[in-house]
Amino acid sequence: LAFDKTQLRSEAFPTIPGQSLTIYTGSIESSLEQLLQKTSKEGGFHPHDPHAPDDTGLGIAHCWIHLPLVNDSDQPQTWILETNYRWIDLVRLYEMHFTLHLEPGEQKHYYLFMRDVYWINTRLSLWRDIDQYIHYIRKQETFSHVYVGLLIGLLITNFCVFLAFRYNDIGYYLIYLASTGLLQCVNFNLHVPYWGNLFIERSAGLPSGMNYYLFGGLLVLSAGLLLLFSCEFLQIKKIAPRVHRWLKLPIYVFIAGS
Repeated sequence: LAFDKTQLRSEAFPTIPGQSLTIYTGSIESSLEQLLQKTSKEGGFHPHDPHAPDDTGLGIAHCWIHLPLVNDSDQPQTWILETNYRWIDLVRLYEMHFTLHLEPGEQKHYYLFMRDVYWINTRLSLWRDIDQYIHYIRKQETFSHVYVGLLIGLLITNFCVFLAFRYNDIGYYLIYLASTGLLQCVNFNLHVPYWGNLFIERSAGLPSGMNYYLFGGLLVLSAGLLLLFSCEFLQIKKIAPRVHRWLKLPIYVFIAGS
């Protein structure tokens, strides 16, 4: 599968002996200097557990991750750092830009700042083989483009059928397809590369806000539209009018609640 994450792509972080990845989720600091000044006096970093529940907040969720890395080989090494989560509003790596390069025996301390709306997933992956990482990203893009192409083809086909026969169930099915298509675009984060040049550059907080609110709303809307299409397709109103009256309430609740 395009989104399958195999054991070959990720490896353990080569940390400095006696140290490990740590995380800070206290008050947000505007710069690395302020963070180091505060934590040197008060502490605050604790061991990073990749299996711990996602960090949450009432408005903006944020964290700092300390990466004390070392190259214990006799050759220069370069890694790619990947966040294992699509919905990230802001990620900054202090030292280099997501490429971790160390000379033989060299030790460096990296600080990764992450921010998102309401919750944040802090799981990370490290890639040693850059070509393998590029291949993995291209597989994801191919999967996404094929999915969007098939969805557009399905929409066009059903739209032509609807114009020819004017069946109500096909009309509801078209609306359902459009809703589920938008839902998957938000799920796969496809609106960022497709709409970024038009909208995202004008508002730094737009991507995460769109993901959080659109996903929930489209999920509920798709459920209501699916019920509406099923009732029309199965002719529930004619076959079982009483059942149809009972089903109208959850349908309207789903659609209005979205």
